[in-house]
Amino acid sequence: MQQPQGSYPPQSGGYQQGGAPQGYPQPQGQGGGYPQPQGQGGGYPQPQGQSGGINTSATQPPAAATAPPSDNMDAIAGYGNFGAPLAPPSYDQSMMEPPQRSDLPNMPTVTVEQAREALLSHVAENCCYGKKAAQEMVFNDISHSSAFHYKLETFTEKRTTAWASEPFKGQMVDGPANGPAPGPWDMQCNPPAKFKNHKTAVEVPHTASVKPCHDCVGIGRKRCHSCHGDGNIHCHHCNGSGHVHSPLLHDDDHHGHHHHDNHVECTWCHGTGHQKCKTCHGHGQVTCGSCAGAGNLKVFIKLTIEWFNHLSDSIVERTSLPDELIRGVTGEVAFTEEQPRVSMRVL
Repeated sequence: MQQPQGSYPPQSGGYQQGGAPQGYPQPQGQGGGYPQPQGQGGGYPQPQGQSGGINTSATQPPAAATAPPSDNMDAIAGYGNFGAPLAPPSYDQSMMEPPQRSDLPNMPTVTVEQAREALLSHVAENCCYGKKAAQEMVFNDISHSSAFHYKLETFTEKRTTAWASEPFKGQMVDGPANGPAPGPWDMQCNPPAKFKNHKTAVEVPHTASVKPCHDCVGIGRKRCHSCHGDGNIHCHHCNGSGHVHSPLLHDDDHHGHHHHDNHVECTWCHGTGHQKCKTCHGHGQVTCGSCAGAGNLKVFIKLTIEWFNHLSDSIVERTSLPDELIRGVTGEVAFTEEQPRVSMRVL
């Protein structure tokens, strides 16, 4: 099927023709400006006595970017049950070819000499046992019985989808204009190794768009959480009074003059009772943690793929020997088999 122009994967280097599509918010430096919040009239007011600007090194927590509310997202065909495991495609067992199973190898047998040697070894491990009976014992018959330890590894895959976002700074945006989005199970993604737990996440093609940041309303900065936008914080050394108690001043000096106040000016705040906020350095504003100051977010559907390896085993043998003893011994591999679906082999 012929793909429309600009189909997946889109050309690298950002938007075609050097700009965002018409109707998308423009990033800084590309014109268009940021949308202003309602009732703000062009941004946050500057704190009194502080110069304008923003502390780019301070970031309002949480620092991790979050996707805008889902009700603000575009409708994408085939996606809607976000967060829940997605049902895999149906499996047609009739299309599976029957496995080609070879004959089992001959099982090892125990000779009389090996049986006597094993018995003498057991006697030697017990100081009060005598070895004469083991040396002179006559073996009339040896019955052989094989025990099989089945080990089943089931390799499964789970896929979930969710809206995700990242700060938009002019990077490539693969939107619905490039074609319909593939289904969650239509995307080819192979595990790095079979029968090993692994997790990865990929962007679903043709689901991206650019939207104003929901956290800062597209401004790129937020009120400082430490000083609440004032730029100053309460001085903890003088408790906001501007003065501290001095142990060097006494109620009566050596001239006999009486002092009613033995407090001196706080050296931390210079008597003002407040200090410059260390989070925003006195600006009252910090960089938005969701959009990293860009004002806009690139939002897209993220497909998370998880592979799990489930282990189970079973002991098959015809004696009264406990299964725990058989499970811990070594032996020879009778057969191995890897199929989309396997069944226990009748032995």
